[in-house]
Amino acid sequence: MRTLLDCTALTGDPDALRSQAMRDGCLFLRGIPGAEAVAPLAALVRQVAEALGFVLPDAEIRSPPCVRPGAALDGTGYDDPRWLELQQRVLPDPRFAAVGDHPELLRVIEILFGESPLTRRGDICRIALPGAPHLTTPPHQDHWYTGGSMNLWTTWIALSDAPLELGPLAVLPGSHRAGLLPHGGEGAGRQGVHVPDASEFAAAPLVAGDSILLNCLTVHCALPNLTRDRVRVSVDYRYQPASEPIHVARVDGTRAGP
Repeated sequence: MRTLLDCTALTGDPDALRSQAMRDGCLFLRGIPGAEAVAPLAALVRQVAEALGFVLPDAEIRSPPCVRPGAALDGTGYDDPRWLELQQRVLPDPRFAAVGDHPELLRVIEILFGESPLTRRGDICRIALPGAPHLTTPPHQDHWYTGGSMNLWTTWIALSDAPLELGPLAVLPGSHRAGLLPHGGEGAGRQGVHVPDASEFAAAPLVAGDSILLNCLTVHCALPNLTRDRVRVSVDYRYQPASEPIHVARVDGTRAGP
């Protein structure tokens, strides 16, 4: 594991930012959209997760919430009815859309595309409970699940501080250049790629409001949540160039994924 390159300073140089993104297939941005921007959404997700029995009440919005004793996700996690209800209660809320539409974030996406982005391309809210290594997202490429544009990018945003032991995102820089790889595995959201032992993933401890952007062909995974009682809370937003056609599999949900 190596340290993920901080690309925040490149946001003032569009050519350098675009070149870095094309080389590594990913960008790590500290403070974009930022802790203040994600705070209302973080409060909403905690409120819903508490109501669903996943976390305990916690007044400190930036710290990872405490898991409710005995809380667990059933099945693959993605097919647990409470996880589905979390999505149904969070995703339509204006506070969720506001983070994905943050001006600084959209400016970076526009630099990558050279045009305005199309939003709402497969957004999601995530919680990662401790003591559940079997539910840790395996190495995969988003394009396997989303289909459509090869120029689709995902922005993964921490809603609370996420040190490495809490299980933030890890990426394999440059892996997008190999194209779409074979995926295997059973169960909703459990398909992944074989990664050679010599592969060197990159990760970094995150604070609330930090983001990692990655191309849909960049291999990535979640690190396991190794904490005793803390829950990782994050959100994904996906974007594609507005000039490209919308893929019907994403619209009608025939190819579900993480």
